[in-house]
Amino acid sequence: MSNGNNENKPKGPSELDILFIRTALYQNRHSFREVFEFVARFTSLSPYNAMLVRIQRPGATYVASADEWKEKFNRTVRPGANPLIILIPFGPVHFVYDLQDTEGTEPFPQELLEPFRIDDRHYEAHCRRWLNELIPRVAADGIGYYEANYGTNLAGKIVTEKPPYKVQRYGSGRRTSRKIKIAYNLIINRNLGYTEKFVTVLHELAHLYCGHQGSFDTSRWPDRRGLPVNIREIEAESTAWLVCRRLGLNTRSEKYLSNYISRESGVLHKFSLDTVLRAVGIIERRLKGPVAPVKDLVIND
Repeated sequence: MSNGNNENKPKGPSELDILFIRTALYQNRHSFREVFEFVARFTSLSPYNAMLVRIQRPGATYVASADEWKEKFNRTVRPGANPLIILIPFGPVHFVYDLQDTEGTEPFPQELLEPFRIDDRHYEAHCRRWLNELIPRVAADGIGYYEANYGTNLAGKIVTEKPPYKVQRYGSGRRTSRKIKIAYNLIINRNLGYTEKFVTVLHELAHLYCGHQGSFDTSRWPDRRGLPVNIREIEAESTAWLVCRRLGLNTRSEKYLSNYISRESGVLHKFSLDTVLRAVGIIERRLKGPVAPVKDLVIND
């Protein structure tokens, strides 16, 4: 765990957060919601890249590279169109173009302009699958998963363990798996349905990946201990809402956040949109597949 005289103090705002503080985003819950709806809609992009697109083109509808427009949609980029810049792993930047900067004779698939939505009747099945995929993968971050017989007023919590740490296996197969220290206990109410369990897991993981519990490796997520409780809750709920929205799930978080933002608008300058977008990205990567374990938590056999 990071420690030291100044390690537990939240760092200053990122350039992205400074931009939105200056534009008074956090003082207007309608603008706040619009930003999140925009990021949720661009599921083909990472959350951070979706935010970069919004900064450059707030009215964008669907973006793709020139090659993708031609190969997938038989459309070409209009001469003189301004490209939008997004980031790519292990590379500098990538250029994409909005739908309005392209032309073609074939109609554009309208379903791509709307976020994918799961039928309410199928929520439980999807959430059960996502939960079963996610739990083993977050073990790479030193997270142990447990279920407890809580009452209706407590859905779950994540707590930081203290040495001596328990140990769990991460990975498939005895030869390829690694021993990982359990640095965090994720405890969920076993009486919840799969949808509620999944959303609660997302909320508690968001606390960790937003840095509210500290960090063993700040290159993976930050150490932002010491934030006010209200800011921690808004960040965690925002992260969980965005993940759910991008998966096609509707949750009650929208009303919760709207009420919270109205009540707490005077302190929302401490809210970090940059951190929330990165936390969403961390969770989505773990939903897609296994990740390398935190090195400081690996026990060499």
